[in-house]
Amino acid sequence: MTRHIWHNGDWVPVTAFERAPQVGPFIMRDTPAYKSPVTGKIIEGRVARREDLKRSGCREVDPSEFKPVYRNPRFAKKNGLQIGGDPIPAPQRLPTDIGA
Repeated sequence: MTRHIWHNGDWVPVTAFERAPQVGPFIMRDTPAYKSPVTGKIIEGRVARREDLKRSGCREVDPSEFKPVYRNPRFAKKNGLQIGGDPIPAPQRLPTDIGA
């Protein structure tokens, strides 16, 4: 049985109407606390994370820069992956003007 709505003096099937998009605020939770691998301090929230990255001269790795390296031959063979890759580069400090 099709549902109908009375609209402009006539019964119209509900399927003739599109629902309005749900409009409301988008609330994003803050990131959970973690221990910074560089400074060893507890980082709580996005602001603290940005400050920690800036103070330690670090930045986020863009996903396009990341190329996984598989060194376990059994795992690579099991999953059809290529083994080896470039050696892990030494960490580099980026120039920063904080504290200068």
